[in-house]
Amino acid sequence: MKKLIQFTVLSMVLALPLNGWAGPNPNQVLLQQRIQEAQQRLERAERARGAERQRLMQEHMRMMQENMQMLQRMTPPGRGTSMQEHEEWMAAHQELMNRMLLQMQREHQLLMDMLPRQ
Repeated sequence: MKKLIQFTVLSMVLALPLNGWAGPNPNQVLLQQRIQEAQQRLERAERARGAERQRLMQEHMRMMQENMQMLQRMTPPGRGTSMQEHEEWMAAHQELMNRMLLQMQREHQLLMDMLPRQ
């Protein structure tokens, strides 16, 4: 489980883009929706107990992995993109990454809370 979390965080860091598109493109809008769905799943897991919590956590981790792959596949803009459009896309992309990171932090805390106390 710890290795999965480390892999997810490392993937997030490696997903930092070097270039961008103009504003939220359709892929960014779709990813925003998927991040929101994962957020709702995490909130349900926080309220659940036992096997239900574990099932919801596994679903959340799968969703986050898919979202991370989608984030990594986003491509830089083509030629002819203005600096303002580039900066707008970068800001939107950064916001997506921040939302993913915050969810991963909450997920990590919930996983740590699930571990047996010694």
